[in-house]
Amino acid sequence: MKFLIYFLLLIVFTTALNAEDRRGNLIIHFEDLRNTKGGIGVLLFNSSKGFPGNSENAYLNYYSTLSAVSHTVNFYDLDYGTYAVSAFHDENSNKKLDTNWLGIPREGVGVSLNVLRPFGAPRFRDTAFQLYQSSVTLNIGINY
Repeated sequence: MKFLIYFLLLIVFTTALNAEDRRGNLIIHFEDLRNTKGGIGVLLFNSSKGFPGNSENAYLNYYSTLSAVSHTVNFYDLDYGTYAVSAFHDENSNKKLDTNWLGIPREGVGVSLNVLRPFGAPRFRDTAFQLYQSSVTLNIGINY
């Protein structure tokens, strides 16, 4: 009977350790921003729903004012899985991506894997990356 209890405790302990191992960190670098005006907004998606611009459907979102033409964002302790990032340089500090009457961005935008389409918004499946290790680093360019 003691053996069975020890065996069950071992299984529970091992499962708990493995669950902790299934989480990682995402580090995103933005380089060569046009200026230090305003802030940078970042949306992290774990599905295509709402990608790239609907913050209500984002898994996580981030916003910070800028103090340099480069900026780093860290998302810690994420479940392993498939993600995509969209970002914008909010030069006028209104915390939204400004567009013209056709929906074309008036502020700088970027996405994971730096995939942009000539017409229309990038798709989740084209910008998605895998987080299945302790840390993943992305370098995202902002296009103006």
